[in-house]
Amino acid sequence: HPNPSTMSFIGQITDSKYNLFIGNLVAAKDANLLKTHNIGFIINVSEIQYETKIPTLMIPASGDNYKNIIQKIAEMLETTNVLVHCEVCQIRAPTIAILWLKSKCGMDTKSAHEAVLKVRPETTMTKFMLMMLGNMQF
Repeated sequence: HPNPSTMSFIGQITDSKYNLFIGNLVAAKDANLLKTHNIGFIINVSEIQYETKIPTLMIPASGDNYKNIIQKIAEMLETTNVLVHCEVCQIRAPTIAILWLKSKCGMDTKSAHEAVLKVRPETTMTKFMLMMLGNMQF
């Protein structure tokens, strides 16, 4: 099995004029890949800083930050494609995608989780995380 943290991954979550993508750190640092997907804004929910020419918000995926992240995605998707990434794209970025699908696309937790799994099968969700997602209000 290849190591998911060393291989580039980017996946499209939505299908509209401007789209939400999730990815890993390797993809976020790949200027050509970002250009291919017309990424105009990055939300980095990892704790790893790096140089990029694309406007980036670094914000940990924890606590009340989830609401701020969802609001920022909504704001930026009005004008550009957005990449939300963590280091490996197994827990944090997929969690944000699930929250987005629930809060902005009207999906229930199970359907949102299944939609993200289709894009990123390596997504790891604990029962606690799914329970927490089910209880979040936006």
